[in-house]
Amino acid sequence: MASKINIYHMDYSKCTNCHKCMRMCGVKAIKVVGGRVQIMNKYCIGCGQCMEICPQNTRTHRSDIDAVKEMIRNGEQVYLSVDPSYPGIFDYDDPRKLVGALFSLGFTQVRETAEGAEYVTTQYADLLQEGSMENIITTSCPSVVDLIEKHYPEVLDCMAPVVSPVAAHAKLIKKVKGAHVKVVYAGPCLSRSVEKLHFSEDIDGVIDFREIEQWFAEKGITIADSTPRDFDNPDPMIDRLYAVDSGILRCIEAKKINDGYQKISVSGIKNCREFLHSMKKGYVHKTFAELNVCPGGCVNGPCIDKNRGFRFRATLDLERSVQKKNPPIRHEMTKEELTTAFAAHPLYDINPTEDEISAMLEIIGNIAHTTNLDCGACGYETCREKAIAMYRDNAERTMCLMYSYEKARSMSNLVLQNTPNIIIVIDAQLHILEFNQKAEEVFKTSKNRALDCYLFDFMDSKDFEEALLHKQSSVRVRKVWKDLNMTVLQTIIYIAETGCLMTIIEDVTQEEAEKEKMMNKRLHTIEVAQNVIDKQMMTAQQIAGLLGETTAETKAILYKMRDDLLEDDV
Repeated sequence: MASKINIYHMDYSKCTNCHKCMRMCGVKAIKVVGGRVQIMNKYCIGCGQCMEICPQNTRTHRSDIDAVKEMIRNGEQVYLSVDPSYPGIFDYDDPRKLVGALFSLGFTQVRETAEGAEYVTTQYADLLQEGSMENIITTSCPSVVDLIEKHYPEVLDCMAPVVSPVAAHAKLIKKVKGAHVKVVYAGPCLSRSVEKLHFSEDIDGVIDFREIEQWFAEKGITIADSTPRDFDNPDPMIDRLYAVDSGILRCIEAKKINDGYQKISVSGIKNCREFLHSMKKGYVHKTFAELNVCPGGCVNGPCIDKNRGFRFRATLDLERSVQKKNPPIRHEMTKEELTTAFAAHPLYDINPTEDEISAMLEIIGNIAHTTNLDCGACGYETCREKAIAMYRDNAERTMCLMYSYEKARSMSNLVLQNTPNIIIVIDAQLHILEFNQKAEEVFKTSKNRALDCYLFDFMDSKDFEEALLHKQSSVRVRKVWKDLNMTVLQTIIYIAETGCLMTIIEDVTQEEAEKEKMMNKRLHTIEVAQNVIDKQMMTAQQIAGLLGETTAETKAILYKMRDDLLEDDV
């Protein structure tokens, strides 16, 4: 029966990589590749808990709802088999009105799956009386069947070779009404889709209770206004208790048979795995075990809205209304018709050596097994299990919360401690919360001591008090610390989420000194240039004076020569 077809569809646009589904998965059928979760069909048992637990509703499941509607539109005879857990999802004051509402959807008949459960109960009773099996595990839950076939093939011979109540009911309907009719199961279970695809050719469609409610809404059908109508089957009496925890055991007890088996009911994946592990180890003998993957039974199936709180109401309703006796068998079915076989589908996972496990642990920071936190945040019970999953490429090291946290913290500390700036964080009372290495060097005190002090123990806190009062930041304000012979640029950042302040103080003393030195050089250069200019001007003036005197003398001489020449001509 083991499924290799994924019954889920993922909408990755909604996935926030919270890995909640992975932490919930009881068989670790979910892996992370490139930060995205993926369902591994070879591990999956179709329990639906990952879909149920997802806060973003990223998963939808394979559905036959459209095919069922098409059957009805085409005029086929479609018989609806309703799981006895229906009180856990539908709200009504009269169950007969629910039947009327279902009938108005176009089904030929509306019958209870519990009608087929009586045939299954009888087969279980026969196995108990025969006493040939060392242990007997019920096979009414398809997810339990998948769990054993895939994860515990060692106990395969303990599985009762009996079909599920759904398969038995479908066989019964087709035997009585004809092989041409269609049988559709409606319930709270996703694994029935797997059963239909790989186990029972008599089931023609599987829909869940939520889809029924949506169908009611589409058709404008309300249960309260529907015409009351009885189920089309006789009262299945105690077999309706198959929907609740220990229901099968109660049905067996009602038959009052004599057998030498102890009886136990186990529900929930984790509990089922613990029990199967004990059986595999040989700790369980001559025991009849009712196993259900859903805690509390089918009334707590994945397709029931848990927020509506109908689970316990359904259990109490069934306990109150069910007749505690077995119904008579009205139609004979042979043992061959109710018998099935199961096959092992072992996983054959590669098991790493201790050295390889240690290598994986080192990658996530668990060097030499000394820091195994086993916090379970990644979805695995222990760091060792996570390391093995990494070796098999079923997990990534970034899934480790502590690894990611330590990596982020170490990077943060690296930046904080190696920055050349003073970084101090204070709370609303000016108490120091963070004091980096540069601050230790400047104020000549250790971080441990500083964390017991207030900001005003080291510097003027007026600007910080103003920032807290007005809830405002300030950027690169120049300050002169005369006591420390420092000039700084002070940035104050107000952190609204915590009401704290972070200050980043940049020491610009050397830069200021360099600036002053450069300014002095500039002034000296200007002074030298001015002196040169002045001397040049003075020289120019002296030259001009000399030129003036020479020119005058030359003029006088030339005039005298001219006059002398003129006198000689006369």
